Amino acid sequence: MDGKAFLGDVQMLVDSESLEMINEITEKPVEQGQEVAEHVRRLPTTISLSGVIAGEEASERFEKLQEYRDEAEVISFVGRQVLDDLVIQSFSPTEDNQILDGFRFTIVLKQIRRAEVRREEIAIPEVAPEVAEEADKGRDVAQDAEELDDMDDGRRRSVARKIWDGVSEGELRNLISDTLEGDE
Repeated sequence: MDGKAFLGDVQMLVDSESLEMINEITEKPVEQGQEVAEHVRRLPTTISLSGVIAGEEASERFEKLQEYRDEAEVISFVGRQVLDDLVIQSFSPTEDNQILDGFRFTIVLKQIRRAEVRREEIAIPEVAPEVAEEADKGRDVAQDAEELDDMDDGRRRSVARKIWDGVSEGELRNLISDTLEGDE
């Protein structure tokens, strides 16, 4: 290959490609002997490129590479290696007096794994009437507690005595309602 490569839509002359493939290995110490490896996790592949972009379109290519980096665009690289699903981790252009109409560069690309989003409808089962009635009682009790908080101490004790004495739920609601209306 003559060193020509493409990063997304940008053509470049690549002097070197350095591929890095790493596994993270979790190790635990043991009393005697070597540590025990308990888990291996593949880390994202990275590739470092260095080369030159020159010619009439060098400034447009420079801007396109900046756009890829700024927008975190997922791109492909085709050179000696061919990799998809890459993002620019770092872009380091260097301008010097040896290249008048372009620049040298170093780019580090990281391969990403994309998560797939799925949407599924889940049927919610109908609630049995007796279960719904019990749930409503819980809401009613919470509402009654809020109303009790609004009463002064003497009236609250009066309502509490009635509850203790076994007043029915309906009578208790009427009592709380009457007590609150008396506050107005």
